[in-house]
Order: sequence, then C-alpha cells, then structure tokens
Amino acid sequence: MVTGPVVALFSIALLAGAHPSRVKLEVARSLVAEASQIERLAAAGKLTRAYAEAIRGDLRKGLVSLQKEKALAADVAAALAAIDRKDATGLQAIAEKLAAEERVLGRTG
Repeated sequence: MVTGPVVALFSIALLAGAHPSRVKLEVARSLVAEASQIERLAAAGKLTRAYAEAIRGDLRKGLVSLQKEKALAADVAAALAAIDRKDATGLQAIAEKLAAEERVLGRTG
C-alpha cells in the first residue's frame, strides 16, 4: 500500500525532468522525514504495529528506488539502516542533512 503523499512525490519526480537531482533530493528528504515521524509515533504507542510496518515498507520501497542516484546513495543507505533500527533521531538527522543540501540548490522554506 502506497500512501497519498508518497504517490504525489513520485509523480512530481516524474514530471520534473528539468531538475531530476533536485527533485530526487526533495523526495528523499521527504521520505526520510516521514520515516522519522513514523518511528516517533510508533515508539510512543500511537500507531498499531501493523500500520507502522506497512508504512515502513512503503517508505523503504521509495528509498530503495533512489539508491541508483549516486549523490543520494550514502544517505539512502544510512536511512534504510536507521529504519531497520527504528532510529527516529538518526532519521531526523539525515532528513536535516538532506534539507540543508536542498537549500544549497535553492529550495526555499
């Protein structure tokens, strides 16, 4: 099951051929940030185990699809390992690093 925001991000990635690296960076950051939030909520007991596992699977699929992008490979591998450890803090740190890279490329907000 793929969630709405994940589908929307992949649609944007497919449509934005002019800056694929920038778009892929945005998608990666979004997926990692969402994974961090899922881990926080799961640790607080606010998600069912089945729901958290389903979302982790969707996020993992999205991240695996980005591993081919050389500039993202190390961060994606680190994020996948953090998902395996259920490490919300580690995922947040990776998301913040990716957001900083987005700002260098001109992302506002």
